[in-house]
Amino acid sequence: MASTRRKFTPEEKARLVLEILKEEKSIAQLASEHGIHTNVLNRWKTKRYRIFRNYSSTIAKALRK
Repeated sequence: MASTRRKFTPEEKARLVLEILKEEKSIAQLASEHGIHTNVLNRWKTKRYRIFRNYSSTIAKALRK
């Protein structure tokens, strides 16, 4: 049975990167909770500046919470 590849919106990626940067949970914990491989989260974290620049309003909203 073929599985379909999950797609994350830029907003979802930004929210998860923000969670990584808060350092309340490890990347492994976040990956496990969201069903994502740790390498994917590390790759998103590495690209965080581009993600943040493109979606700064989403991050600003998340920081206010």
